Amino acid sequence: MHGALSAAPYCPEQLVFSVTENRVVVQSGRRYVLYTIALLRTGECAETYVPVERRFSQLVSLHKTLRRRFPDLPVSLPSRLCLSVLTSTRREQRGQEIEAYLERLAALPSVRCAREFQDFFYHPELVRAHECIRGGAYKEAATILSPTLCLQRRLSWDWLDLQRGALTLAAISVCQFDLGNQHAALRACLEAIDLLEPEGCNSTTVDTPPLLLPLTDMARRLSVILGNGDTSFANSLLKRLKGHQVKPGHVPSLKEYIVTQYLE
Repeated sequence: MHGALSAAPYCPEQLVFSVTENRVVVQSGRRYVLYTIALLRTGECAETYVPVERRFSQLVSLHKTLRRRFPDLPVSLPSRLCLSVLTSTRREQRGQEIEAYLERLAALPSVRCAREFQDFFYHPELVRAHECIRGGAYKEAATILSPTLCLQRRLSWDWLDLQRGALTLAAISVCQFDLGNQHAALRACLEAIDLLEPEGCNSTTVDTPPLLLPLTDMARRLSVILGNGDTSFANSLLKRLKGHQVKPGHVPSLKEYIVTQYLE
């Protein structure tokens, strides 16, 4: 479905992009340039940037995807260049062109809040982290997920965007639990629940996220293990969620739920 580009005022916290590094990579006999892109919101300290590494071909894919959704997209992607002409100086210039391209995209509210635009910056990392979890590499997965969560928060446009971070927090909780960091696992669990079940919210069968049930069960179990006292909130929420299940029965563990995500 085609989308219309919104003319609404832009979000006060604009995004700032900086290509901090470019390097030629040789992989399977092929050479390409890998760009390190730092992402900040205006007013943030430069030291807090979260870098992602992307090839120019990934920018091409992003641009094609956005053009399909927004046929009147008024932003052009810099033309592709042969690696043979990309001297170090030209690569620096190309980095500046990429910065300008991304900032022009982010200045369009409809693009800025588009899932396709946001996914460009963290979806590959989420896929890789969940592959690590399925392979039992929890430390590596946690190392990937922490900065990815920061990216999700920086790119968030509204509450629904913030809620997408709940799945990342749930994956972090699984990793921390298997690494023996039960307090960190519980913190991540509770933070994810707060995103999915805001205070005062009364979930219904229709809008109850499927993640919430295994997440709440994990939080209750961790609270018991750690002796955190009152588990009445978790028990009450679990009872209500189970009552809303379309097909009452087995509640998957949080790990069982997480390993089924980002299967690509």
